Order: sequence, then C-alpha cells, then structure tokens
Amino acid sequence: MIDLKATIDTVLTKSTSSRPHEFGITTLESAAEVTKANVTCRVTRLGDMEHKVEIVINNFTLLVDMGPVYACAGMISGVAFARTQYSNVLDNEYFHMLYDVKERPLKYIHAGQEIQMSIASAPCVTCGLILPLRNLTVDHQRPQSIGETEAVLKTFRAFGLTKEGPKGPKGQAILAHWTQGIPLKPALTQPGRAVLGGTSVNDRYTLNELGTIIYSFIAGAGKTAALKSSCMHGLLNLRPVCQTCNSSLGNRQVKFPPVS
Repeated sequence: MIDLKATIDTVLTKSTSSRPHEFGITTLESAAEVTKANVTCRVTRLGDMEHKVEIVINNFTLLVDMGPVYACAGMISGVAFARTQYSNVLDNEYFHMLYDVKERPLKYIHAGQEIQMSIASAPCVTCGLILPLRNLTVDHQRPQSIGETEAVLKTFRAFGLTKEGPKGPKGQAILAHWTQGIPLKPALTQPGRAVLGGTSVNDRYTLNELGTIIYSFIAGAGKTAALKSSCMHGLLNLRPVCQTCNSSLGNRQVKFPPVS
C-alpha cells in the first residue's frame, strides 16, 4: 500500500523559501511512460504548510494549487492495496457496493435436507452466477504479468486524471461518487454490460495536466514501482469471478492502436 500524500511531501520538503526544488516532468501517454524534454517542475515553499507548484515550459509558468493534488493522491491511496493484502478487498465497503455484495437466501443440503440460509454473496462479473463471497476468486482485471501501467491508468482515470474519463460502469460510478457525492451503485456483470464508448482510446490512456503533476511527484520521489504495484492490487483492478471463469480468462494483453 502506498501513501501518496507522504510521497508528495518527500518532494515538497526538498524546497525552501529561498531555494526551489526542481525535477523533471514524467507522464503516461498512450499507456507508455514519457519523460518530457526541456520541461521542469519547480516547487517553492511559501510557508511551513503551504506550497505552490510552478510548471515551467519554455519560460511559461503555470501556478498550481496543491489542494486538488493532495485530494486526488488521498483518493488513489484509499483504493490501493499491497500485494500481500489485496485479498482483503472482499471486506472493503466500496467493493461490496460496486459488486452487489449482500446477504441472499441460498439453498444448502444439511443432514440430507434442503435448507435455506442467508449468506453474504455476489455475482461473478463474467457469467453472473451468484456465489457465497467465500467461494468467489479475486481476479486482477489487468493481468499481473503485463498490466501494471494499465492498472495505474485505470485507477487515475476513475478519478478524472486522464484526458478522457472512464467509460466502464465501475470507473464512472467511482468518478461520480468522488466528484459529485453520488452513492456507489453495483457495476453490471459482463452479460449485461454495454459496449464501451468514447472518442479516443489513446486519450483514455494519457494523463491530463493534474494527472501528470501527480505522476511527476511520484516519479520525483522514486516511487513509480510502488504506485504500479499498489494499483495492480487495488480496488479498480480487482473483481469477483467464479473459479471456472477465472481459469478461462488467463493473462490477456489489451492492444492499443498506434499513436497518430
């Protein structure tokens, strides 16, 4: 699990009122990490608890309020899990809301008799079969072997940090919840999901200005590997599936169109 506010603070504390701290701009474009040439982020401390961020591009300076940066960093940290702890997502209240986890009357055979018990259960997101929560597998939506950068972008996109916002029901629900206070509603299982829309796949996998600032702070602190691991095992990249569907999925790589 990564604390992005603390990560940002490690960069901010390198500056003083008389000596700004400068570091490069690193972003994600079309699902690839890019370091911007001749572009720097200059941090100047205004006081013990206040900072302004100056993005300097060819002598043009853009001042950025750290409030939204901290807010988004906190939200991302709140849905991230360590590699050894991601199975705990089954106890996460947001996971329960997104995947329709609730007590349902399920039938069992006990001592030769059919009985009905109220059990915490959820549908498999792939086939829709309702199973007790303990019988569902926590699956990584982006495969662990190849999908860490995609998992970062999926997480950032749900908080409005990519050029084009989320198109899937889970990302849209989380974005509406965090930005408008709309209660989370269950994401539809695969058989009932609409085809994803949008204008540009590349834009969905490219950070916007605020996303670039946050990612640059993380890169400046040397924590991109920790970010990728936390997002890979985070709420946005986890989903409940039955064992049969999980076995049939395997590691699949999402293909991106070439950048025009």
